[in-house]
Amino acid sequence: MSLTSLLSQTCTIRRASVSVSATGLPTATYADLTTGVRCLLQGKSGRTSGGPQGLDFAFDAVLFVPPGTDVQPGQNDGSHPDQIVIGTATYTVQAVVDRSGKANHKTCYLKGLRPVAGA
Repeated sequence: MSLTSLLSQTCTIRRASVSVSATGLPTATYADLTTGVRCLLQGKSGRTSGGPQGLDFAFDAVLFVPPGTDVQPGQNDGSHPDQIVIGTATYTVQAVVDRSGKANHKTCYLKGLRPVAGA
């Protein structure tokens, strides 16, 4: 069984573009970057800290995608992380790593977005 056959779901990757509002504050607007991306979402939560990449964050789910997938977490430069949409659920990308070390898939750690009341 190939790894690709295990990616039985599809998702949409959304990326932010930042503009300055009339009040002078930056505003992020997300738009679809890629749709129909093969993936596998596992709803397991946890926290990672330390490690060779110095990662320290909490996550609600883990997403596996093909190795060439353009998906990015936020950086220390103030950029906004990509969003992942699967069905009606939206997540922000906390980290993207190659856990296997063989470049056969990317592992993305996600944090669930809560719906805004009244939206």
